[in-house]
Amino acid sequence: MTKIKSPEINKSQIIKAKNIQIELPAQPVKYYRHGWQSWSMAAWTDVKSLPIQKPAIFHPLQIDVEYAYESNPHGSWLGAVEFADGKILLLGALSTDTHVFQIQNQLEGKSEADEAEWFIMSGDENQVFDEYIKQLKIRFGHTEKNHVPRVWCSWYSLYTMIDEEILFKTFDALGDLPFEVLQVDDGWQKKIGDWEVNEKFPSGMKALADKIKSTGRTAGLWLAPLIASKKKKKFFLNKKLFF
Repeated sequence: MTKIKSPEINKSQIIKAKNIQIELPAQPVKYYRHGWQSWSMAAWTDVKSLPIQKPAIFHPLQIDVEYAYESNPHGSWLGAVEFADGKILLLGALSTDTHVFQIQNQLEGKSEADEAEWFIMSGDENQVFDEYIKQLKIRFGHTEKNHVPRVWCSWYSLYTMIDEEILFKTFDALGDLPFEVLQVDDGWQKKIGDWEVNEKFPSGMKALADKIKSTGRTAGLWLAPLIASKKKKKFFLNKKLFF
């Protein structure tokens, strides 16, 4: 275990180690948990243990299963703590197969493979994360892309529990929040592979799209085009859509 003291404000460092431990200068008030995959939570949270969601069977599906019942604050690849003065300290790996924990007054990083490079920096949140991103770009490369729209997706707020009334109310409640696309996700179709609107949307998808457009945004719709039921007439009439 490589042990180091808390770094100076606004000074980053990179250390090679399999496992690393940073002594924190004060008791943190928040911990940044970084999710393992798209279903995992990525957010600033209390430093105490979080309750396991119900039904509990879903819990191991949304987190790296090896750490599903870890009681200390933790996350995949990186972790950060926030102090009472608003400054943060980030410990982030510049490789994969790593995990970060807050254990009492320490941040600990663990590599599940070989020795890893660890980025460490303390300071303002935006500056610290910007510097970390720069180092990730150096290691992994990046591509310049055209503008990527801000998307609100029903999956992350409502999962599959959507219907026409709920979505209409939600679209109104979004007000002038800076979303450019409102995407209707899983729950609108009859079933996976049967891409026709179900009974929860009696006005049809055009009405839903028109409602979204009335807010000044682009309408989006999720489907999985490589999954199709052979029993559906539209599948045979529109095979070119799937192949």
